[in-house]
Amino acid sequence: MKNILITGSYSVGKSSLIHELENKIPYEKRIVTKDTARFYLRKKGLTSNELTEQQKVELQTFVIASYIGAIMQSEHSRFMGVLDGSLIEAAAYSQELPIGEALRDQMYDHLTNYHEHSVAYVIPPTIPLEDDGLRHNDKEFRIEIHQRIMHIIEAFNIPYHLISFQGPDYRAHEVLHTHKNLYNYK
Repeated sequence: MKNILITGSYSVGKSSLIHELENKIPYEKRIVTKDTARFYLRKKGLTSNELTEQQKVELQTFVIASYIGAIMQSEHSRFMGVLDGSLIEAAAYSQELPIGEALRDQMYDHLTNYHEHSVAYVIPPTIPLEDDGLRHNDKEFRIEIHQRIMHIIEAFNIPYHLISFQGPDYRAHEVLHTHKNLYNYK
């Protein structure tokens, strides 16, 4: 069973979609991760717009480790991973950061295998940018991250589906319908 990766730049509705998917996929069939970057920022009392380069590196290191752990957990269990974000995003955000070579290599090794076990459901930046006080609020950077995400998906040959519907309920139906028809989700 392929994992569902809800991916996209910030403030596109990933967490809202994850909440809807949690309501629609039985608990005993899934492992759900929440937005690890948002968790980290809240825990540390930080906002994305004010991070130093070192804080960005620490944030991305935490995010990368979280997604690697979630994928490994789903690979070694009978559960489908339903992830709010993915290594695809982590790679997009950390592209220009001085992340350690060993961690970057580990991230790329995992991305190389994504096509075997996961499908990226990409939410394009089509809804108005909402400033939640934690995440970025730069519209151009949101588009740049989306472009980086699409480049990474293509470079690593990761199966993906571009979400076309608006609203969490409609998006959840689109994801589940696509997953059922193309990837044999039951």
